[in-house]
Amino acid sequence: LKFLFIGNSATYFNGTPLKFKGLCRAAGVDVSVSYCTFGSANLLQFADGSMIEFVTATDDKTADVEKQAGIRHLAFSVTPAAFDEIVAKLKADERVEEVHDVSENAKGLKTYWYRDIEGNFSHLIYRPEPLM
Repeated sequence: LKFLFIGNSATYFNGTPLKFKGLCRAAGVDVSVSYCTFGSANLLQFADGSMIEFVTATDDKTADVEKQAGIRHLAFSVTPAAFDEIVAKLKADERVEEVHDVSENAKGLKTYWYRDIEGNFSHLIYRPEPLM
């Protein structure tokens, strides 16, 4: 089996591809691992600045903390108009569980945390100043 990891510096410096290969080897599965990593890269970024980003875990999960080990949540960066529209749709959907209501910091960064209809922990984010 061959695997290609595409990511940013967090993927590289956390050794994700090599850790994955080691776990496979320990399970008796022979894999070939390659990786393509660039600092501050995002998986998807759109022309309007919206993006889908991955947040690297720093600790094991003890509760609903934002950075549990593994792929714990997805962050969807959107425009301000899209943020408000999507939040309204999520709140109206009884299958979606709100985790943290909309918050906005002094710099205008807005977030909304929720569990989607499959139980995945996610959040929307609007950044007045783009990461890139």
